[in-house]
Amino acid sequence: MKTSENVKTTVPVDPADYIALPVEKDEPCHICGRRPTSSVKRGGGGAYLCYDCLKKAKRPAKVQPLPGVLDHRTFTRTKVELGRCDVCGTGKAVYRSREAQAMVCDQCYARLVREWNGREGVM
Repeated sequence: MKTSENVKTTVPVDPADYIALPVEKDEPCHICGRRPTSSVKRGGGGAYLCYDCLKKAKRPAKVQPLPGVLDHRTFTRTKVELGRCDVCGTGKAVYRSREAQAMVCDQCYARLVREWNGREGVM
């Protein structure tokens, strides 16, 4: 089995495990190798983290629903405030499905429609 050399796997980073440095330090980031670094791992060990890797670790993980689980035909557009999207957690929810008990934003709804159109052969 041949793998690509430029594929980089990273370990999950918990931002709470790192302490911000008062000034940037010229040490390599233990995730990406970039310099300078802005945080150090609690408890020592010399594991430094650059600002970009820390910022990525603070972003919530996006979980995509399995194809076909949410049917876009059961969603209706609403005019009331629903809160955040149940799928991505970042967008403002504007579609609601009582059947699936889910709320989605415009972008996630469009993705559901595209997935359904792809399965049905609609262009």
